[in-house]
Amino acid sequence: MNRIKKVLQHWIRSNHLWSILFLLAFALVTWMAIRTTLLTQKHQREFTDQQTRRALIQLIQVWEQGVDAQLDFWFSELNTHNPDTVERTWQERTPWLGGIYLWSNEEMLYPIETSFGSDECLDAIPEWIDCSLAPVEIQNRASVIKSTHWLKQADLSQAQFAILSARPRIQESIQDLDLTDAGQLDFIIRQIRLYQTEQLGAPINGGQALLGASLKHARQLAPDTLHQLLDELPTATNPDMATQIDRLQRHSKGWTAVQQIRQSNPINKNKSLFTTSSIASDILVVHSQLTDGQHLAITLDIPTLVDTFTNSNPNFQIFTIEPTDSQFTEDVIDVSGPKYFSHLRVAVPNLQSPDNISYQVFITLSPIILAGIFGLIGLVGSFRADRRQVEFIQRQQAFIARVTHELKTPLAGIKLMSESLQFGTDLSPESQIFVEKILTEAERLELRIDEILQVAKKATIGKPTRIDTEIFMLEIYDLWQPRFQEVHGTLRLELLAEEIVVDKNLLLDAISNLLSNAIKYRHPQKRLRCFFSMKIVGNHLEISVSDNGIGIPPQERKRVFDRFVRIEGNHRGFAGGHGLGLAFVAETAAAHNGTVRCLDGIDDGCKILMKLPMKSLKG
Repeated sequence: MNRIKKVLQHWIRSNHLWSILFLLAFALVTWMAIRTTLLTQKHQREFTDQQTRRALIQLIQVWEQGVDAQLDFWFSELNTHNPDTVERTWQERTPWLGGIYLWSNEEMLYPIETSFGSDECLDAIPEWIDCSLAPVEIQNRASVIKSTHWLKQADLSQAQFAILSARPRIQESIQDLDLTDAGQLDFIIRQIRLYQTEQLGAPINGGQALLGASLKHARQLAPDTLHQLLDELPTATNPDMATQIDRLQRHSKGWTAVQQIRQSNPINKNKSLFTTSSIASDILVVHSQLTDGQHLAITLDIPTLVDTFTNSNPNFQIFTIEPTDSQFTEDVIDVSGPKYFSHLRVAVPNLQSPDNISYQVFITLSPIILAGIFGLIGLVGSFRADRRQVEFIQRQQAFIARVTHELKTPLAGIKLMSESLQFGTDLSPESQIFVEKILTEAERLELRIDEILQVAKKATIGKPTRIDTEIFMLEIYDLWQPRFQEVHGTLRLELLAEEIVVDKNLLLDAISNLLSNAIKYRHPQKRLRCFFSMKIVGNHLEISVSDNGIGIPPQERKRVFDRFVRIEGNHRGFAGGHGLGLAFVAETAAAHNGTVRCLDGIDDGCKILMKLPMKSLKG
């Protein structure tokens, strides 16, 4: 016992025990921090996964409802309209629409089978074909026959001549040509032949660009024509051409799927999906039997629909939509696709923080440390700001008191003495004129002093009231329109009917300052034009006053909202100023939790834009 006691005393005297206790305590705290961090991270991840999964499901439901609504609209419209009159318009508006097909038990009603024109001039051998006097479609067909022949003979010069010399001109846009489906097919094959000659070494005449532009239009061709086009298409040499060819191939698959549906002769008067093992997963066919016994089918291009879906949802990160049997290599959150695409899964990358202990501990502790540092900096900054604010208020109050005492008191004496002289009986006419001028200038000076005292006060919300913006703007217009007329200017309004809760007097004074500046700083060589508007943009009420005056230089547009700042230079106003008006406007905007900016106005003039959040104006 004595020996153990001596050892303990030695450890205590040498502070080793306290070091061990400190290390044990630090290790315990570290372990608790790590454990708490991991548990918190686990719970947070589970919660985030649930929220993301729920959001994905809701998003897919909305997407599914949108597709349903679009299909319902198409089916209802096609009951009363000819498909030929609406299909191309719908394909331009909705890129994921594949095609529309209508048939009866006896025959295909739409699209009808393509017929190719013929002429005696086409019966000659290719070297002697001359259809220059035939209709354009026959010349188009002759160009295909001749260029194909010369290309097989490896005579690139003759092949290009046959392509470029025929009508319609190969450089014309296919959309601008009045050609049948057969004529459009021949026209695109001519462009393919031109592209092939260029690939074999003939002079470049824009074949690739012309073909790329026409391929975007090619999916509007009749399906049987499209099959022939696919047989002629060359290997894609750029991503855009490859995309267009893939889209044409999917369109052709849709036609094949519709043919299979026709053979099965389904009986279903409700809108329904039609799937067979031979239908590719990138094409969906929606079928319905109409009231008159006819059948209607609409094909949807799934890859294009998926692209539209992913591009219109920026709130999520990168979407990955894969077949159901695909295995995701990344850590993702995924759900099954909508009923139209049950073979797909919608996935979003799981962007949780890595499960590294040291990193998580650092992430856990660093905000506390940074918060303490920034909190200390913030307290010091706040203390300094408060002290400066107090000093500023004291200087401002001293300024107001000094102006009140040193200007208004002697001014009142000047007015009183001038009025006494004015009513005297011994003044000459010349003296009477001078006295009247003194009174006029004294009243003008008194008005200027009152103006300084008004804007020198800091803008603070007094008693908010509910106002109608339209009535408020008309009141301002009635007040200021005569003043603009005095300087031969015009004031125009953009009215807004909305109820808001603001300090009416404060807002009125701020807008009056802006309208007063428009008059003061008008351009001497222009007729004054001013535009005053209130409108709601997003979640903000935007109040703007634009004029065609002398404007404010861009480098000074932030500084002008500081107190006692005036921009010096030629023509800087006609009635003076003290650098307080725009500062008052900025303070008014801040008092309503808003902001203010100086922008370009009318004809190099100035525009002051106040943005006030609507959530602060609804009361």
